[in-house]
Amino acid sequence: MVLALPLVMGFANISKAESNSATVLTESVKDLNSQLVNEIKIKLATPLLKFRNSSFKDDVKVTVSVADNGKLIFTNVRGLNKNLISNVQSQLNELNLWTNKDSKGVTFDYTIKYKNQ
Repeated sequence: MVLALPLVMGFANISKAESNSATVLTESVKDLNSQLVNEIKIKLATPLLKFRNSSFKDDVKVTVSVADNGKLIFTNVRGLNKNLISNVQSQLNELNLWTNKDSKGVTFDYTIKYKNQ
């Protein structure tokens, strides 16, 4: 599943969302994906950055997994710009996201197209 989702403020853009789980995508997992995309977009639209740098124009890849207890965990944040990764990781780790335990083991991979405005 590929989603092109422009952020309202134009600050960050999630251009690709995929589920790599062996579990067949059900409506509840699709709904979880949509909600998670919205939560990430809202959080990254908040300009609470640890660093301010005009070079924050890069892609950041984020992996989110559903733990056994239903907590959504940002298991991997990667990219080329270390300061940008640090900013994104810091902001995403502030989110306290939970879902139904039935979704345990489901993972989502997102590519965030990030740019300063």
